[in-house]
Amino acid sequence: MKFSKNWINDYVSIHKKENIENLLTQLGLEVDDVKKVGKDYIIDIEFTPNRGDCLSIYGTSRDIAAFKNKKVNLPLLANTHLKKIIFTLTKFLQKSVWNIDICC
Repeated sequence: MKFSKNWINDYVSIHKKENIENLLTQLGLEVDDVKKVGKDYIIDIEFTPNRGDCLSIYGTSRDIAAFKNKKVNLPLLANTHLKKIIFTLTKFLQKSVWNIDICC
């Protein structure tokens, strides 16, 4: 899987000078390649069969956060959508559960 260091920073803060290759290796992820692209780094990692939790950028970020004892930030899009879904679901349930006419 290829991802950028800046993308990881959206979920968990990693210092610019921190060596992410060593960090990922300590977590049991094999770093195949790291390329500098502009002001960012593209990291290519391989997974072992027992690391299905790291098959996404969020899962890898969660693993880094647990290792570094840091908080994982949810993506802004997920937070916004989650609030809309909860709001819509709440309104629907209020109407459907308490409306006897719908049930009968």
